[in-house]
Amino acid sequence: MIPAKTETEAPCIKDPKEIEAKPAEAMESAAKMFVKDKKHMEQMLALSTIPLRMDQQIQCIKTIQQELLKLHLKQVMLLDGCTELLHELKAVQPTDENEEIKVLETFREVKSKLSGVFEHYLPAQLSILKQESKISQVSAEIIPK
Repeated sequence: MIPAKTETEAPCIKDPKEIEAKPAEAMESAAKMFVKDKKHMEQMLALSTIPLRMDQQIQCIKTIQQELLKLHLKQVMLLDGCTELLHELKAVQPTDENEEIKVLETFREVKSKLSGVFEHYLPAQLSILKQESKISQVSAEIIPK
């Protein structure tokens, strides 16, 4: 049990360092509250500009989408040009073994150049290209030498 204090006992005298520490803690606490209040005020001020900032972001997205559409159309036109070149190559009718070898070598070279493009952007076109390659190989085997 804790003994009861008597009137004759002197009140507990605190260390002066402890007394000085409490005002410092109170000032730190007040400073933290000020920082929190300042941060809150900044957030509330920023809140009013969110719709405008969102509009700017959306406008940038729309601009980029338009640029991407233009680039996509250019890409399609270039791929169409590549397809036309493949059709031109396919239309070549070799008359002898040397011409046939030249056509096959050209096809292999073109295929290796286009594979990366078609593989990345148009997987279905790559399978068609591979089928055409198989057809060319089979036709080369069938044609008598």
